[in-house]
Amino acid sequence: MGGCFGSNRRRTIDRIVEKPSWERVASARGMPLQLPDFEPHDKTIVAESWKLLRSIFPDLIESAFVEMCRRVPRLKLQFGNVDVDDDEERHMNFLKHVWDVSFFFDQLLLYLPFKSKLEECSFHIGLVHASVEVPAWYVDLFLVEFIRAAQETVQLEWTPAMENAWAVFLRYLCYYMKDAMIF
Repeated sequence: MGGCFGSNRRRTIDRIVEKPSWERVASARGMPLQLPDFEPHDKTIVAESWKLLRSIFPDLIESAFVEMCRRVPRLKLQFGNVDVDDDEERHMNFLKHVWDVSFFFDQLLLYLPFKSKLEECSFHIGLVHASVEVPAWYVDLFLVEFIRAAQETVQLEWTPAMENAWAVFLRYLCYYMKDAMIF
């Protein structure tokens, strides 16, 4: 099974990106030093709940991004415009980003049983974010807004166990994304 990207590209990334010490990384981002424990029962819950979330996932992502832009208006510069009345082309760029993120999660869920693939893909998407100078704290804000959007959208079907499993999963992914986002 292939990775998120080819082994040649991975070697290139490894040469370009020097991984800083975890202590420096943690202090620079306010990130906890410990990697969240993504236990098998959490993986099972995430995989099972994906059946419920998959069809509405783009809506969840859009809701999370819109709320992020409402809370932090300068994010509109990062995402493009979330308001179709202001600029339709920028709004289409925003929607494209929503679909890109949805596709990324769809791919990640295929790698759920493969720890190294999850880590590699998360690191890769962190590099992509770093290449456009996205601050690492945006990733934390997305985690919070994704959970909020899921609660509001799924409502009664969203259980505390699902919330916990997805929060652990997202923190796990964010940990490796942020590893690539030091610039």
